[in-house]
Amino acid sequence: MKGKSLRKAINNKCKDCIYDPLAGGSWLKQVELCTSTNCPLYDVRPIRRNPEKSTEKAHEIGKVA
Repeated sequence: MKGKSLRKAINNKCKDCIYDPLAGGSWLKQVELCTSTNCPLYDVRPIRRNPEKSTEKAHEIGKVA
């Protein structure tokens, strides 16, 4: 993986894992709403710095119980 940063590699893996172009939202929003807490990358996945809004939005669209 020469020339790629660790952050870019993590972002790409998360995007590859969860992004569905037919679902609503950007790949970043879909990654923020990820509920796979058993994933080794869960704690380092790309998220915005305001987690309250992400959790609030997740509840709104029924992704979090």
